[in-house]
Amino acid sequence: MPEAVEIPLSIVLTQQPLCAPDARFGLQDKAQQVQSGAPGVDGSLIYTFTLKVVRKEDGTLDFCGDYVHGKAGERFLYLSHGLPGAEWIQRWKLMLDSLPIEFLDGKRGVEARISELRGTRPPVEWRPML
Repeated sequence: MPEAVEIPLSIVLTQQPLCAPDARFGLQDKAQQVQSGAPGVDGSLIYTFTLKVVRKEDGTLDFCGDYVHGKAGERFLYLSHGLPGAEWIQRWKLMLDSLPIEFLDGKRGVEARISELRGTRPPVEWRPML
């Protein structure tokens, strides 16, 4: 059975979205709960967690963990905006297949920077953590 490697991952949202009053916004887990994130010194919003990466027997990578959604080959993270007890107003998919494989060495971790939430799949700038 392939072994999972745990990678520290930080999502840095440099511009916070405008949300409806009393709405919740954050990184959505599999139970549809949202992690609200921590404020950064520059006004950003930061989500930090561990991403598990599995190299399958055929050499391809798969992702798993509390915040990973989707089927194999199409895994993603959700940033979600919604009202308590109601359907989501908006959800954004951060596609994990865009994460450069060379950043997954497990030594430092990865940072995903998002400057603007637009569309349903905002552009992500992946960086190795220093």
